[in-house]
Amino acid sequence: MDAMAKLTGMSRKEQEEKLENDRRDGAFQAGIQKHILEQGLKGADAEAYRQKMQLELDKANAIGQGDAFKEVIATGTVYSQKAI
Repeated sequence: MDAMAKLTGMSRKEQEEKLENDRRDGAFQAGIQKHILEQGLKGADAEAYRQKMQLELDKANAIGQGDAFKEVIATGTVYSQKAI
């Protein structure tokens, strides 16, 4: 990562934070997809659920709880210090 910091101009810490944010976003999307598959949602119903979850994420972000919301959807609990 130190070599990447020199190439990108991003510090190691910034790279680690970006990696963690990307991981959290991916886990959130996987959690949504898992629910869609478990519930057997298809087509318009699946899209409506995705939109509903995005709306709820927007609300959580507005009050500073977006990371916690993503973690709960992805894992069922809040696990990182950043989300607390």
